[in-house]
Amino acid sequence: MSRGSYYWHFADVPTFHRAVLARWEILAVDEPLARAERARVGETASLDGLVDVAFRAPRDLERAVHGWAAVSPQAAEVVAAVNRRRVSILTTTFRRSGLAPPLDAEASAVVLYGTFLGRVLCADFPLDNARLAQLHARFGMQSRSSASRRER
Repeated sequence: MSRGSYYWHFADVPTFHRAVLARWEILAVDEPLARAERARVGETASLDGLVDVAFRAPRDLERAVHGWAAVSPQAAEVVAAVNRRRVSILTTTFRRSGLAPPLDAEASAVVLYGTFLGRVLCADFPLDNARLAQLHARFGMQSRSSASRRER
């Protein structure tokens, strides 16, 4: 893109940065959420769908934006808002699915989201379909066993 073309589309660099971050939020939250919702059949399937979409998504852009947030207050603000939004979506999904007791739903969401962020940073470790299925099963079993221990 030439400098003249750039300024045809964006008034200045901060405007360009805002556009990039807005597009990332759509790619990082809105589109994956829509894909998971289309695949949804029941609340547990909704959680499985979110995990499946998130863990199969390309990680390069996610890693780049998080790296940018470490040096840019503007990017850090947007990343923080996306983090809160994702945890909120997961918390609601955990509450509806019954996989975690209501008081543990947010903690479960934070742990699962932390696992996703770790996955983003650990791109050198591929996660094939079998290992992704194991992750689904382990997280579900952990949530159910924690709930049953509390009920005793």
